[in-house]
Parts: sequence; C-alpha cells; structure tokens
Amino acid sequence: ALGLSWVMAVSVSPRMGVTADEVVHLTGGYSYWKFNDYRLHPENGTLPMRIAALPLLGMDLKFPPLTDPDWVNSKVNLVGEKFFYQLGNPLDEMLWRGRAAIALVGVFACWLTWRWARGLYGRAAGALALALVIFCPAMLAHGGLITSDMAMTAFALASLSAVWLLLLRGSWPRLLAAIFACGACFLAKMSGSIVVPLFGVLL
Repeated sequence: ALGLSWVMAVSVSPRMGVTADEVVHLTGGYSYWKFNDYRLHPENGTLPMRIAALPLLGMDLKFPPLTDPDWVNSKVNLVGEKFFYQLGNPLDEMLWRGRAAIALVGVFACWLTWRWARGLYGRAAGALALALVIFCPAMLAHGGLITSDMAMTAFALASLSAVWLLLLRGSWPRLLAAIFACGACFLAKMSGSIVVPLFGVLL
C-alpha cells in the first residue's frame, strides 16, 4: 500500500508541467548542496529543498556562474529559469528525480498515519486510516510536487507523534526522537511552529 502511494505520486510526473514553486525549490536546494550558500529562497524551509535536490547531485548539471548578477542579487526566479531552461539541463529527469524524492516523504506521512491509528485503535483502524490517507485528494495533489507542503505534513505529524509518545512514557530515546522530529518540522517550513500550540493541546 505504501508503495502504491509512491507510484501514484510519481506516475503523473511525465504529464505534469513545472510549477513556479518547483523552480525555486529545486534551484535553491541544488545550490545549498553544491555551494553551501543559502541566498536563494531562504524564507522557505531548507529541508524539503535539500531532500528534493539530493538525487540531482549524481547528474552532470550546469548551473549559472556565481558571478551572474542574478545569483549575486539572490534573484531565485531568474537563476531558476536559467538552471531549468537555458543551460541545456535535462528538465524531465530533474523533475522526476526531485518529485520521486518528495514522494518518499509522502510515503513517510502515510506510514505515520497508519502507525498512529493502529497504535490507538488496532489493526482495522490502521488499515482504514492508511486507505484514507493514500487516496486523500490533497495527498494525491501534492505528493508528487517539489514543494514544502508534503514535508511539512510529514514532519508535523512526526513531531506530534513523537511528543505524544514522550508524554505517555518518557525515555531518553523518545526525547531524542521528539527533538529530531521537531527540528525537522521547523526546517520544513516557516509555519512549522504551528505544532507548538498543538503540543499544549496534547499535554
């Protein structure tokens, strides 16, 4: 079932055009890995951008020179346009790899949904929750796009799950899991801080 969610997310890639967010996310994430420079799109969470761009590191891609005025002035849309369309890079392959990586994050969100429901209410509830999340229209729409939405969903759910388990029975491993999950959530998107008041509700 989890494999099905990944296949459905990436299967639409050859038929789906490029979204504006994907240009800036993939360009920014690639520049983070290659140059350790965060001037492009720093207002977005860096984690999903890095996840999406990681499979691109094995490709022989051309990137605008670091003397380019658009790079110097942090014009991510203009740098992205050159990276995507003007340097002869294989756009279809870049998109497929980035979308496939983000789809794995969506699989993680589906697994968390199944695990939490199963732990609370048993196998039947877990199976029902898994079916609902896999075929959820929002998950289907965003699961195969290089944006921060799927990462925010997955890591917010992970942080809530980890804190919930920590509150039920405290231990060092559970504390470390909660710390890492919350850190990932905050790195996924600026709005990741929304989990903080939710922790109060759990408490």
